Amino acid sequence: MDVSSIELLKNLFEKCNGDQSSSESDEAEDLPSFGPGDIKSKKKKSSIVKTLENPLLKRTNECSTAIKSIEEWEQSQKEDEELIDSRLQPEYSITYKQSVTTEDIYLQMGLKTPATSSCEDMIVEIKIPNETTTIEQMDLSVEEEKIELKTSIYRLKLMLPQKVNPQKGKAEYDSTKKILKLTLRMNREYDFVNF
Repeated sequence: MDVSSIELLKNLFEKCNGDQSSSESDEAEDLPSFGPGDIKSKKKKSSIVKTLENPLLKRTNECSTAIKSIEEWEQSQKEDEELIDSRLQPEYSITYKQSVTTEDIYLQMGLKTPATSSCEDMIVEIKIPNETTTIEQMDLSVEEEKIELKTSIYRLKLMLPQKVNPQKGKAEYDSTKKILKLTLRMNREYDFVNF
């Protein structure tokens, strides 16, 4: 605001209060009259703020949209790769194993039962009968909830029924029977109750 508009605003307030002298009233009559519509609104100030904020918001929206589109593209590439992949899915079986001691068998001191909730390990046997590659040439990935095996002939992507600890597992390959045996330590939420 400039000085002249401040003086006009001051005179307007003095008119409303009635505290002005006659000489001031003569000066006020010379000035143009102002009403509530003549005072500048705050909308311009907020629109200036909005225009300053909009480029930042627009840029973050564009970045998040670009990130989402990149993630969607990568996901579609993985799906396309799986669809195009002509390798066979091998047969597999999942069994459970528990550690049983003499106390459990003869004295029945433990809390173990024949149920799978009392088992510590999950055994996944994957049959790959026509495979000629060695275990070193196979690509095996064990994660907490899934297993992925890639060989020259076979490909298996298996979601596990229980969470496992990938660091405490072991893999054995019987080259005569062509069976890959994975022993995986289960990592369940209430194992401290069962054992």
